[in-house]
Amino acid sequence: MQWAALGVAAVVSITAQAKDLPLLEFGLGVAGVSFPDYRGANERTNYVLPMPYVVYRGEILKADKQRVRGVFFKSGAAELDVSFSGTPPVKSKNNFARFGMRDLDATAEIGPSLNMTLFDSADKLHTLELRAPVRPVIASDFKRIHYEGLTFQPQLNLDNRDFAGVSGLNLGVAAGPVFGDRRYHQYVYGVELPYANATRPGYFAKGGYGG
Repeated sequence: MQWAALGVAAVVSITAQAKDLPLLEFGLGVAGVSFPDYRGANERTNYVLPMPYVVYRGEILKADKQRVRGVFFKSGAAELDVSFSGTPPVKSKNNFARFGMRDLDATAEIGPSLNMTLFDSADKLHTLELRAPVRPVIASDFKRIHYEGLTFQPQLNLDNRDFAGVSGLNLGVAAGPVFGDRRYHQYVYGVELPYANATRPGYFAKGGYGG
């Protein structure tokens, strides 16, 4: 996924109890976002979306520039939280590979993630984490909701704060494989026989490595 945010406005804050940091910060801007139609797709859809900026420093629920999460357990370098992901809907009439097939509904992926801090610099500006989220996938066309399997996405996440010596400039990089169960892969990649043709043979997906 590639994205770029343009501008931030209207910041609101509520003071927290510790370290004089605000409990809540809120801002709003505009982002141009380019999503692949689905994981592995060679076609993309571009969006112009409102881009909320939220930082919340609660005891359990936390939100920052990287993610929103509920922290349920933390001990030393290990943390168990709830992670979120999702995909936009895909109109098959606008995607060459899926033309004539059923549309893909928007999905929300919500599940536990075990995170391990592998490196944290003394000045707290550089952090390397191993994150291992397991997420059930819920799809919806906003008329009905249906379960579409599980994903597992272990990844290394590197955060660099005050990048290149510029205060407030942050660079984050995350990489890792994606795994899905049979149900999820069939939902996204399967080609049922009624949709097969000379250039698109029938395909019944298996679970496992996804890219």
